[in-house]
Amino acid sequence: MELLSRIAHTRIVISAWRIAVLYMLMQICRATFYMYNADLVGEIAATEIAQLLRGAILFDNASIIYSMLLFLLLAALPMPQRVWQSRGYQGAMFAAYIIPTVVMLSANMGDVVYYHYTQKRCTSDEIFFAENGNSVELMLQFMWENMHLVALWLLLIAIAVIAYRRRYTTESLFAHPAANLVARTAILLLV
Repeated sequence: MELLSRIAHTRIVISAWRIAVLYMLMQICRATFYMYNADLVGEIAATEIAQLLRGAILFDNASIIYSMLLFLLLAALPMPQRVWQSRGYQGAMFAAYIIPTVVMLSANMGDVVYYHYTQKRCTSDEIFFAENGNSVELMLQFMWENMHLVALWLLLIAIAVIAYRRRYTTESLFAHPAANLVARTAILLLV
C-alpha cells in the first residue's frame, strides 16, 4: 500500500492528474457548446454519443499535447527533488500549464458564441478579420450579452488553477538517487 501511495505522489502522476483536469474542462466546454447551440446543431441520437465522445477525445489529445508540450517537458525532466520543488521551477511549470489552459478555454468558450452567430467554428481566417477597428467593441458586447458564459469561463479557469495549486508533496519513487535518475530519464524519453 505504501508503494501505491509513493507512486501516486510522484511528479509524473501529479502532472498526469493536472492534464486529466484539462480533459474534463474541455468536455465541459463541449457540453456547453452543444447546450448553447443545440437548435443549430440538431439532436444527437443516443447511438452517436459514444462515437462523438471518441472523436472529441482524439481531437482534444492533439490540442492538449501540443499546448502542454513545455509543461510535460518540465514535468518529465530528470531534475533533483530540491530543484523540482523550488519556487522558480514550480512557477515556470505553473505558467507553462495555466497560460495554454486559459488560451484553450478562451477559444472553446469563444466558439460557443461565435458558432451561434456564424454557424461555423472559429478558425485562423477569422483572426485576420479581427484587425478591423471595432473588434474589441464587438467582443466586449458579446461578453456583456453572454455574462453567464463569461462566468462559466472564469469558473473553469478557477478550477484549473485550484487543481494545479493544490499542495502536493512529491516523493521519489526510489530511495537511491541514481535509480531515480534512471527512472526519470526513462520517463522523459517516453514523454
